[in-house]
Amino acid sequence: MLRYMGYVCAGLAGISLSVNVVLGILVYMRMQMPYDDTGTYFDAETLLVYKEQTILVLAVVMGLVALFMAGAFWFGRKLLRIWQTENA
Repeated sequence: MLRYMGYVCAGLAGISLSVNVVLGILVYMRMQMPYDDTGTYFDAETLLVYKEQTILVLAVVMGLVALFMAGAFWFGRKLLRIWQTENA
């Protein structure tokens, strides 16, 4: 049972890594947009307007996802070590 929980934690960490990559691409794309003095970004293709706070929120979410990913890796390794010592 502990072995499978460790695998689930590793899977969650992998999913978190994928989410972080997507968020990083979004932040990069937003930073490439032209902006004015008020910190408003303009997307000419979709005619959407983004405030600078959007990028800050994405950066905070990236940090939280990274913390979750680290926790999932740590917890998964801990569960796998417990399982290995019990079945040694």
